[in-house]
Amino acid sequence: MKSQRAEPSPESVVLLVGVVGLILTIALGTAGFVVGGVLVVLVAFGLVKQHKKPLVEAAAGPGTLPAEHSVTVTGEERYQDVLALLAPTPPTDVVAELRDCVITKGTHQGEHTLEVLVGGRPVGRLTHAMGRRYGQVVEEWRANTGPALCQAIVTHEGTRGFQITVLLPR
Repeated sequence: MKSQRAEPSPESVVLLVGVVGLILTIALGTAGFVVGGVLVVLVAFGLVKQHKKPLVEAAAGPGTLPAEHSVTVTGEERYQDVLALLAPTPPTDVVAELRDCVITKGTHQGEHTLEVLVGGRPVGRLTHAMGRRYGQVVEEWRANTGPALCQAIVTHEGTRGFQITVLLPR
């Protein structure tokens, strides 16, 4: 007599992995990376369907800066893992936040620019010139409206990997 081994359903695998991810998240304090990494593995093995909906949705409205002009973000090569979690199926629209930061290397070292964050995680920064151009706009926005949120688009460009562009006023 052959013994039949019951295969776990994809739902039970997802639940188990989710519980393990939650435990690791609490223990290690790496919420997005553990859960997101598990999601990527599950999608890769076909255990869950890939969602077309981005993890961080763009929501244009009174809380975001006017989206009139695309501005390139630099330094995103250091944040490929974060961008991969945010945009598993690029191009993906997301909401980014602009915050003040200090340039740590190069000809403008020690000067200020704007860091770009998505879901509270850094994903790059504006160039020194763009940081100067939009610094006052962002400062006024924060004083009058709240966090400087803007629409952004995450793409994937072959050997360059994930790229992000923010949409800002002219």
